[in-house]
Amino acid sequence: MVQFAAEVEDRPFRPAASVGINMDVRERDALSTGETVPAVRIGRRPPERAQRAVSRAKRVSDSRRRKVKALARERERTRIRERDALHGISAGIVKRRRRIAAEALQVSNMMRHPTLARPIAERQWGRLAKQLTCEDESARGEVVRVRPRHTGTDCHACGHRRKMPLGARELACDGCGLATDRDVNAARNVLRRGIAPAGRESVRRTVPARPGTFLHHVPPGCRGRTRSGPRPADGWSRVQNAQNEPSHHCWKRQRASRAPPLSSIST
Repeated sequence: MVQFAAEVEDRPFRPAASVGINMDVRERDALSTGETVPAVRIGRRPPERAQRAVSRAKRVSDSRRRKVKALARERERTRIRERDALHGISAGIVKRRRRIAAEALQVSNMMRHPTLARPIAERQWGRLAKQLTCEDESARGEVVRVRPRHTGTDCHACGHRRKMPLGARELACDGCGLATDRDVNAARNVLRRGIAPAGRESVRRTVPARPGTFLHHVPPGCRGRTRSGPRPADGWSRVQNAQNEPSHHCWKRQRASRAPPLSSIST
């Protein structure tokens, strides 16, 4: 094995532009700019024909072994074509944008749907998200994953929420009268949540506390009750200490002091 090192110049930094992506089960994905990205639909007929040829072949024969190898080659070609198509889509988005906001979809849970499982599997949302992340990191960008809840039913202009069936693809807002494509509206909501820190999936939210209350960390494995009630599962319990702690409205987490007691320190 031969190894060598080479210097590679960094890619030029892109302008401060952001885009939101709405992944749809239909034939296209929508961007917050109003553009649409065609779905990756590679023909499945050659593998199906090869599979039928394998099924008709006689078992334990040279003909069947040849057809099995032909089926494996057809499947590999299909995977390569799908990978190249996804690479072209992700590269086209990353080249023009600095920040990309995408939905944090639970694809494994969505695959349990009886009628949408096959279209979701063919769209390859997980692979597209991974491809966007890898290419954006190499281009010194940022990919933000946001909560997808109500992105398609909330109006991006006024925030009014309207109940809509899944088959309705046009959004007509009752609050401001906006009429737009549902997928483009969802992509703009995704972009808005990606820009705002409160909408990001990776942001850690704290628990509000009353004035004069600080949060005391309890080591994991401890059981029992605290002064304010049962011990929570996350190890954080509220301790009222208004006399020793200054009263303020800030949210604060303070870890328990690990310093040894004064009686154990030898002078």
